[in-house]
Amino acid sequence: MTTAEMTIFESMESNVRGYCRAWPTLFDTAQGAWLRDGNGRDYLDFFAGAGVPLVHVNPMPYDGYLDGGELTWMERALDDNSSGIDKPAAVIVETVQGEGGVNVARAEWLRHLSELCSARGILLIVDDVQMGCGRTGPFFSFEIAGITPDIVTLSKSIGGYGMPLALVLMRRELDQWAPGEHNGTFRGNNPAFVTDPRGIRRSGRRPCGHLHPRARFGAGTGLRRRLPGG
Repeated sequence: MTTAEMTIFESMESNVRGYCRAWPTLFDTAQGAWLRDGNGRDYLDFFAGAGVPLVHVNPMPYDGYLDGGELTWMERALDDNSSGIDKPAAVIVETVQGEGGVNVARAEWLRHLSELCSARGILLIVDDVQMGCGRTGPFFSFEIAGITPDIVTLSKSIGGYGMPLALVLMRRELDQWAPGEHNGTFRGNNPAFVTDPRGIRRSGRRPCGHLHPRARFGAGTGLRRRLPGG
């Protein structure tokens, strides 16, 4: 494969697409887990259909499961070296469990969880994919509790008009990624970059200023002119 042919990635692909730059070739066809490049050489894709096993995750009891004693138990387990539970890098929580039976965490429980994490240097991640974007009243579901997460995940209705989009919002000092290191299936959709900010403006709500979205909302200027009210 010539150098001239490989430069197509620099001129045509978004910086967030890192996987295409990791291969020193251009693929022509694929079937199942096998890929064939333009020179007829076959490659076996070991990641075809692969998932990510959560082997380093410790499920913790949710609000109400231990009649209000969930975080007391969690504090004891984290502070006791003999508990067998290591201090995690982060705690991820839904303010309202969407898949666990629509369980609603109390505001005081979320505040206690936030204080627990802060006191031990643990990042607090709020999964607002299903409960964010105004579904519980304010733009973010955690605003009712008055807490400040370190990281927030958003998807689904954040696209504004049904377009595919997912965002990771984080404190600026946590943003250590280089281009291409944060990949996913909802990345690089230019129409969604247009509909998302318009949907936010229509709702009259904006995400919190202390969080930093890794998205280029300036993309798709030509399409924006053709949207109603663009």
